[in-house]
Amino acid sequence: MKMDSNHIYIQLPYDAKDIAKHTLNGVWSRKQMAWRFPKSTHALDEIAQHFPPLTQTVAWQDVYTKLSEGRQRLKDLKKQPDLS
Repeated sequence: MKMDSNHIYIQLPYDAKDIAKHTLNGVWSRKQMAWRFPKSTHALDEIAQHFPPLTQTVAWQDVYTKLSEGRQRLKDLKKQPDLS
């Protein structure tokens, strides 16, 4: 599992192609040799429903933690009073 500024890349078995493409709206990345999904906790939650073993990996937990922390920072920023 890899992550860049906009996407999460996950290597899945070939027989998972239809689920990745049609159910999860993943896009095959030839460059990364993995399925590309939007970088969001929602996307990770959807993927986890179809591929529960992925959630047990350290890489998954790291990515999920980073995304959750980022989401929390945004919520905290929205709560701050406007200083302008």
